[in-house]
Order: sequence, then C-alpha cells, then structure tokens
Amino acid sequence: MSDNVPYVRLQRVAKRFGRSVALRGVSLRVDAGEVVAVLGTNGAGKTTLLRTIATLARPSRGTAELFGLDPWRQRREVRARIGVVA
Repeated sequence: MSDNVPYVRLQRVAKRFGRSVALRGVSLRVDAGEVVAVLGTNGAGKTTLLRTIATLARPSRGTAELFGLDPWRQRREVRARIGVVA
C-alpha cells in the first residue's frame, strides 16, 4: 500500500435509521501511525461511526474508503486488514 493512502477516509458520510439521524456529513481521514479518539455525548453517533469504519453499517450517504479500497465492493480484502474488539 502506498504511503500516501490513508487507512480510513470518510467523506460527507451520513447514516439514518428511519427518521433518526445518527451521522450527518462526517468527514474523517486517519493516516498510518495516527491514533484517534472518538468522544461525544450519549447518542452522538460514536458507535455508528465505528460500525461504519468496521464495515458493519453501510452509510446512507457519502463515501468510505479503508486502505484505499471500497469496503462494500472489496469487503473481503478490507476485513482481512481490520480487527474490532468490543
């Protein structure tokens, strides 16, 4: 993987559950070696954001890339590179 390809790139990601908006226009870039903390109040969308990055929740809008790959079209390749501990 090229050094300039971010591990995570979200662009204007939104997620809705019926009428409820969990994420609205979230953009995020995480490069190799970076450590990121996700903070917020109850119901702010932290879990939905992490589920989207872990390919467990598809965004309603926007684009997501993990390791330069489309996590929905190249799910096996992406999931082989990530791990989630709950």
